[in-house]
Amino acid sequence: MASIEKTKIDESNVCEGIAALAEEVMQQRQDNTPLQIQKRIALEFEGDSKDLYEFIVEEAYQQPVLNTDLGKQQMIEKYRKHYFELCMSEDT
Repeated sequence: MASIEKTKIDESNVCEGIAALAEEVMQQRQDNTPLQIQKRIALEFEGDSKDLYEFIVEEAYQQPVLNTDLGKQQMIEKYRKHYFELCMSEDT
């Protein structure tokens, strides 16, 4: 039983990391950071991590840059939550 709980905690930690990455990417999107900068950042990653980062960036940059701080914050939180929930549902 402890092993199952540890696995869930580990999974949650991984998913928190992915969600934090998604939040950061969307924050940069809402701050109008150029896509070229994101592509340069992607070069720092390797393998599956690079693929995941590029996917998160591509999806984020398909979203509009919102005009209000509240709208931007809501978009960022929604994006973070989306990736956390997506990650948590992968193994269930």
